[in-house]
Amino acid sequence: RKVEFLESARGTFWSIIYATLAISSLAMLVSYLVARNGIVRPLKASVATMNRLAQGDLSVDTPEPRRRDEIGEIMTALVVFKKTGLEVERMRADHLATEQRVAEQRKADMIKMADAFEGAVGEIVEMVSSAATELEASANTLTATADRSQELAGAVAAAS
Repeated sequence: RKVEFLESARGTFWSIIYATLAISSLAMLVSYLVARNGIVRPLKASVATMNRLAQGDLSVDTPEPRRRDEIGEIMTALVVFKKTGLEVERMRADHLATEQRVAEQRKADMIKMADAFEGAVGEIVEMVSSAATELEASANTLTATADRSQELAGAVAAAS
């Protein structure tokens, strides 16, 4: 009886060992799959998204933050980073457009000022030219008057 009991115990012992090994192997496989799908893949996706955002690629799709753990917080932060980056790009584009409009307005103002200056200078030249013509006419009149005065003075001198 003792031998039968020991053989039965040995069979039960090995059955328990095999069952424990099988359950342990199955538990390790399930743990691996859960860790890979629940932790590693989302983290790799988040790291890939972070790298693309760091390179300035704001067109990258951010993972949806559906989780309520640390990985979900990382995904939420990525969404915020992307929104902030897009807002910075929009502000930069607005700033450049404003600078361009200001530069164009400044250029138009300078052209307008130059045209006004040119017009004023043209008017001054025209006035000076007109005054010179009038002065020439006055000088001719004075010369004619001086000639006539000289003739009359000569006639008066001859008559005296």
